[in-house]
Amino acid sequence: MSFTKKLKVVWFCGFTNSFVQEKIKPWRKVGEIAPWISSLISIFEENEHIELHVISQHQWIASYKFFENKGIYYHFYPRGIPLIGKHWPNFLRLDFWTGYYKTKRWMKTLIKKINPDIIHMHGVENEFCEAIYQFHNKYPVFITIQGFISKSTLNTRIINNNKRRELELLQLFQNFGYRTETMGREIKDFNSKANLFWHGYPVKIVDTLNKEKKFDIVFFGRVTKDKGIIDLLEAVSVLSKEISSIKLCVIGGGNLELFKKIAQRLEIEDSVFWEVVKLNVG
Repeated sequence: MSFTKKLKVVWFCGFTNSFVQEKIKPWRKVGEIAPWISSLISIFEENEHIELHVISQHQWIASYKFFENKGIYYHFYPRGIPLIGKHWPNFLRLDFWTGYYKTKRWMKTLIKKINPDIIHMHGVENEFCEAIYQFHNKYPVFITIQGFISKSTLNTRIINNNKRRELELLQLFQNFGYRTETMGREIKDFNSKANLFWHGYPVKIVDTLNKEKKFDIVFFGRVTKDKGIIDLLEAVSVLSKEISSIKLCVIGGGNLELFKKIAQRLEIEDSVFWEVVKLNVG
């Protein structure tokens, strides 16, 4: 009989789903965030060789929440005002002003307790990543790129701070996961010595072949250039030359009139349908 020590892996990520919220019971329910993380977690359930600890922040909880399910250990830290779990008002962002001190201290304590063999951080474009600096040269760190905040057209103090931090992390660490050749090239532009490892995120496949549909393509999110809406409109323009009946539905908020004019210039205004929705997600 052989006893093999499990590899301890910590994920830093931002996600939630209905199952998580049933367990931690936030004061207010929120929509699913980063469903690719939920799909990826399922691959490691009941794994004989890996002990996975998933660490995330969560809205509308006042204190640290922990639970275990199918061999996965979930750790949730409250995002917002300590003790009451409500959002920071825009005029009083103490978390930002203190450099996310409480988050970094909590992370340090939890990581010391877990003592992982490797830390895997999903994304460098959000404020949650402020805590990773302190683990440089203390643990092996692998960072998967989910997107680049530096490409955002938004210009606020917090966004600009996130852009600065993204650049610092890309230059400080060496091992990165990516999904596309473009991502790989852009990482190398920031850090020529970076080690790149391709890996995808699993997605749930829904059978739509036998279902009646109104649109061929649906865009859901913030309707801005950095979210790719112009690229999508140009792609539909190309496809419309071969598929005259192609239909695109754009759901979200933003300067829709600007993009409607672009659709008109591309001569696809009759192929694009716009649904205005105020979003609080990316």
